[in-house]
Amino acid sequence: MSAHRSRIDRAFIFASGGACRKPLIAANSIVVSEPISTMQKPLDPAESMKHLVTFPEFQTSLFASEPEIIKPLWLAFDERGRLWVAESVDYPNNMQPEGEGHDRLKICEDTDGDGKADKFTIFCDKLSIPTSFVFANGGVIVIHSGKTEFFKDTNGDDKADERKVLFTGWGTRDTHAAASNLRYGFDGWIWGVVGYSGFDGTVGGKRIRFGQGIYRFKPDGSALEFVRSSNNNTWGLGLTEDNIIMGSTANGNASMYMPIANRYYEAVNGWSATVLGTIADSQRFYPITEKVRQVDYFGRYTAGAGSALYTARYRDPYPALYFSRVLTPLHCAGIDVIAEPSSGRNRGRGKGSHEGDDLDCSDRPGATIARHRGGLHHVGAHAVRRQRGRGGRSALGRREQLGARYLSTRVLPGLRQRERRATARRSRCAIR
Repeated sequence: MSAHRSRIDRAFIFASGGACRKPLIAANSIVVSEPISTMQKPLDPAESMKHLVTFPEFQTSLFASEPEIIKPLWLAFDERGRLWVAESVDYPNNMQPEGEGHDRLKICEDTDGDGKADKFTIFCDKLSIPTSFVFANGGVIVIHSGKTEFFKDTNGDDKADERKVLFTGWGTRDTHAAASNLRYGFDGWIWGVVGYSGFDGTVGGKRIRFGQGIYRFKPDGSALEFVRSSNNNTWGLGLTEDNIIMGSTANGNASMYMPIANRYYEAVNGWSATVLGTIADSQRFYPITEKVRQVDYFGRYTAGAGSALYTARYRDPYPALYFSRVLTPLHCAGIDVIAEPSSGRNRGRGKGSHEGDDLDCSDRPGATIARHRGGLHHVGAHAVRRQRGRGGRSALGRREQLGARYLSTRVLPGLRQRERRATARRSRCAIR
């Protein structure tokens, strides 16, 4: 494969399979035209920035790009405010044997305060397809090449000199369905999601096997629990301010809610949990260009790469509209905002409404998202960009005034009430 073709594939996040057709938005219908026979060449970071479209109260800035970082898959910030990036040239089809990977974790620092990274340090290398990582126990837990591994710097040089495999068993038959979206939970466990590649291994002396859905494990690797099944290849997880678990899948499920874990159902003889469905009232998306490349789910939510809730309620320039709102990035469309409507058929039913696109891009949209210092960071094929609120009065008027109250007054009380009732029913059944 030529270098030219390889760069094109990277820019489009490896969309593949069959003839790709471009949907044309006409009124309320999707018209499928002839197959796209040409592809856009990737743009340099400066030119790519011109294709980002946001609401007027936001601004974007470039934090890091090629050649300093290469194909970022995941990002997170440490306690010192430094950006860590998981780089992967092996993804998706070139997974390597033990110790022969080409991927790494890199620390990106802004040492002079100008808003751009100017110091880059490789923390660990020889990984293969690191789909997520999280800080814990003074080091970093990384999921890559089918295993969960712990890395730690013991002498302060920002390079890992201690590594330990916590457990293995993550499926690798399709790296598009690998474990991802690690989050440090309120309960002291590490939470994450996995697609249909699933898990099959032994943890803490116990054989565990499960498919796609939400899981959690202890930071020392001594226990792993499958929390709940999802209905699709799962790539999104977010925690609200009061520990409500939200998520999303890659296709056809822009937002889902996890009310009760499997273990509570399993404690009652004869009970079993259902698969988590969507809470979004629509799976449609509205691109700003007709040049959209999709291989399935035409005109609908697809290729979702993550999910998060923006919880920086204080000391933050973001408009109040976005507090505790679900942000779901799409490969082909941008970042969707999912929220609970204040009225209509979904009121009180735990449903989410599509609030429109917070960020669109006619070039290469972002994938992973993270919050830090009043900004939303997301990664594209070649760069990390930061999005911040401009401050001042929002142009969204009444929607902004009501936005911060949607989840706290509409969604969460109803969900908690249903969960209390379900818990009471299970208790009565157990007593009987």
